[in-house]
Amino acid sequence: IFNTYGPKMALDDGRVVSNFVAQALTNQPITVYGEGSQTRPFQYVSDLIAGMVAVMDGDEIGPFNIGNPGEFTMLELAHVSGVCVGGSHCLQLIEAAGKQQVQCCSTRSCSTGMITALLTAQHRLNSRRSQSGLHLQLH
Repeated sequence: IFNTYGPKMALDDGRVVSNFVAQALTNQPITVYGEGSQTRPFQYVSDLIAGMVAVMDGDEIGPFNIGNPGEFTMLELAHVSGVCVGGSHCLQLIEAAGKQQVQCCSTRSCSTGMITALLTAQHRLNSRRSQSGLHLQLH
């Protein structure tokens, strides 16, 4: 079970999805460690349940990994979290040496690179929405 998200998540549970959403909701910079290029697969809770039921109904025995085959970078997730919550957000990039960089963005005033990253994240999420249950639209 990897990086499951959905309704009624505790904002302080320490998982990356809830951390990013909590920071966006409280207008804090969304903290991304490193360059944000590390990836994770995410799955909506109902997809996890459907996978568990399929395993229980099946004839196969053994350990199973239930997850989404698509992965997203932490930078993409941070942008999507900020946009979904309010349309404007700041990212705080923290490098291993402790150096920090803050970059702010709104869907109306993003740099070309930021808009490209947001649209790429939107496309990737929407193309996998049948697996993840999430549909993002930028306004």
